[in-house]
Amino acid sequence: MIPETFKKDKYDHELVERHGNFAIYRKTKDEFVQFELMQVRVAKSECKIQGRVIRSVGDEFLPSSEDWGYYGWTLPTIEKARERMVRRAVREGIRSDQGGTNAPSDVCWVTYGGKMPSRSIRQNRYCE
Repeated sequence: MIPETFKKDKYDHELVERHGNFAIYRKTKDEFVQFELMQVRVAKSECKIQGRVIRSVGDEFLPSSEDWGYYGWTLPTIEKARERMVRRAVREGIRSDQGGTNAPSDVCWVTYGGKMPSRSIRQNRYCE
């Protein structure tokens, strides 16, 4: 299950809408407010990093920073987030109320040392 609230990069995120495999979070910090649309995916295989299970088969997960722009978007208003959700659902051939999970999620994207590489390169490693 995806979290109802979480904190990332000093911003608070609160789940405001969930439609199938799409989630809209309100992103706030002091007076600053934006919305993030995220396509929720379901793990198709277990993912381990250094022997520790970080995702089991069937676990829902949100896009990583590396996935931003394809599975996640930052928008100025909730209306814009809803519009993007509809466009994305049409593009993917799924309805937002179906909970479709046809996104590829059998690959575990790994960043080393918890930091992004200096260039925008993903390490494609299949989970153990």
